[in-house]
Amino acid sequence: MQRFVSAAVRLEEQEKLQAAVTFQVVEFLPDGSVSEMSETAESLGLEPRDVSLFQPRPAGFDSPQRATLTPRGPLILFRTEAVSALIRADRAVVFPCRKQRDSVAIAQKVLDHVVSGGPLPFELRVLEALLDGTARHFQGRHRRLTLLAEGMEEDMHRTLKTNGGDLQRLLPIQRALTEIQHDVKEAREAVESVVDSDAALNAVCLSEAASQPQWVGGRGTLMRRSPHMRLAAALLESYERQIQSVEGALREMGENLEVVREVWGMHLAATRNRIIRINLLVTVGAFALTACIVPASFFGMNLNHGLENSSPAMFWSIVTYSATTSLALFSAVYVYWRLKPFSAHKKRVSDMKALRDLVLYNADDLEDVLAALSSRAASDEGSEARVSRDEFDQLVRQTLSHREVRPDEIELLYRVLDVNQNGFLEADELQRFQTRLRGSGDAEDKSSFSLTRF
Repeated sequence: MQRFVSAAVRLEEQEKLQAAVTFQVVEFLPDGSVSEMSETAESLGLEPRDVSLFQPRPAGFDSPQRATLTPRGPLILFRTEAVSALIRADRAVVFPCRKQRDSVAIAQKVLDHVVSGGPLPFELRVLEALLDGTARHFQGRHRRLTLLAEGMEEDMHRTLKTNGGDLQRLLPIQRALTEIQHDVKEAREAVESVVDSDAALNAVCLSEAASQPQWVGGRGTLMRRSPHMRLAAALLESYERQIQSVEGALREMGENLEVVREVWGMHLAATRNRIIRINLLVTVGAFALTACIVPASFFGMNLNHGLENSSPAMFWSIVTYSATTSLALFSAVYVYWRLKPFSAHKKRVSDMKALRDLVLYNADDLEDVLAALSSRAASDEGSEARVSRDEFDQLVRQTLSHREVRPDEIELLYRVLDVNQNGFLEADELQRFQTRLRGSGDAEDKSSFSLTRF
């Protein structure tokens, strides 16, 4: 019991200390007057639980709650990483940003919106200025981070080396990207929580706080939105879309960084493969030298073999034979090792280029080709109508006469369509592809089939 009382006393003392915290704020009034002043948490109407949201923090020390847009009776608590403010129906106070330049920009933006007039009430004009500053802040951070990331990527590609040390330079960018993504996500969720709740929208419209909300649909299941509520909803939805666009751009940037890491991973894998090839080359050379070592080991034995008193020509002939055999063995293995994989790799590269052009740039051409093939098959009599490789080549070039068709594209497309690999495109094969294109899930089914066949 005594421990409980001590904890309650400490909590009360902490609340008193928080209530006594002084804030330097800029006050805005509906008539456009602006003044700088010092306010305590109590004079601002902040509850002890909300004081920590608005306490200044140095760069690198983030609040557990990155963003909030919460009505608290006659107050609207607004906080993002760009700006913090308290909004009333007849007064708004803006807390200083981390940099004085940002504080001046936000204050000027709020003042411009306050004196602009228009159909929005005072609290919504201030809210619009704060949301606009937040959206522009996120867009600026995204642009700066994108510029830095692109510069790093270009520098890494220019100085491509055989180690992955340069890849570590992307780690700070990835960390900064994660931080911005969290900031944007929480800001978007804060706005979304008000947009999706009629009660929150009604509470945000402080000028209409005196009027009671009108409910329809039985026991408050649906609120009839007032004009101010509709204005607030349109305002918040507009800035929600802007923040969502920034969130999508940041997500795309993260995916691009993943692609860079994958490219570097492939580069490091290629480096490891080169080391393995050098090791293999040394092994092949050592294997080839055995043709020289074996005869020397035989003739070097302390045994009589009848050639001790032979002419020196015998010695040189054996040396020449051993060296020639060793060189021939090494050359044969090396040529096979170099040419065989190269031809297969060249074929894969050709297929990849053709697949890229067909899937990324000319996906619609597949339907045109199939339609031409179907017309060709329908014009032939009998069910045994089929198209040969040469006829297919001619038909594709006639159908796609608007662009240049490479031979590897035709070859790849023919291999994909020729399911039974008998060298002819038959009517049932064409019918099968037409059914896939006309059926449900066309794109997914077509893509998976083509990749499997490839």
